[in-house]
Amino acid sequence: MPAQDSTNFDNALPYDLRQIYAVNIVGEHLQDVARARKMNDLQSYYNCLKDLWVITQSKIKEKDKKAPEEYKKLLNKAIERINQNPNEFKSKSGYKNPKGFYEIEQALNELEMFLYDKIEEAKMFGSKQETEHLA
Repeated sequence: MPAQDSTNFDNALPYDLRQIYAVNIVGEHLQDVARARKMNDLQSYYNCLKDLWVITQSKIKEKDKKAPEEYKKLLNKAIERINQNPNEFKSKSGYKNPKGFYEIEQALNELEMFLYDKIEEAKMFGSKQETEHLA
């Protein structure tokens, strides 16, 4: 087996770490958010969105210094809705108070869309250039 050139090793390690971060960490969190939303599990949805912010905020802040303030406003709006409707937050159906369930869900949806927009702006979803011959 040929000896590995140290420059190739140095370049491979950061690439491997970026792949782990993008696929295993961010990708898993994105899937967790989607699962919680689809299951109408508002508590998990809320927690998954907070976790997604924690793992992506450094990349997001590189592109948008105001993002933490915007995130905090949206998070506080969600918390306000949760505090107004604590039983619906614990429920997975919202049958007793559909309006309260909807209000929490909408606030969490806004938070999720904000995060997706900021992740996209930070080019975390990928930024491959179009191939010349396929354009």
